[in-house]
Amino acid sequence: VLYFTETREIVKIGKLSNVPGLAKAAPKLAEHVFDSGVLHGVSDGGRWLQQSIDEATGTDLKITDKNGQRVHDGIVGSATRQALE
Repeated sequence: VLYFTETREIVKIGKLSNVPGLAKAAPKLAEHVFDSGVLHGVSDGGRWLQQSIDEATGTDLKITDKNGQRVHDGIVGSATRQALE
């Protein structure tokens, strides 16, 4: 449980509840991302959220990793939260 709590803080899934209007527009989204993180790993939950946002809105939430690949990092940071707004 400690590992999950520490990892959840790194990927910032808990900050989804702070996105203005999200609770009204998609009341179960934060819960679903959290649940997917518990079941599949918190980075996967964040990555799937980023992929979904990009697909639905045309944004590009990918970063360039250390190998030069464009990937979704799974961190629900300010860019991800802003895209949800």
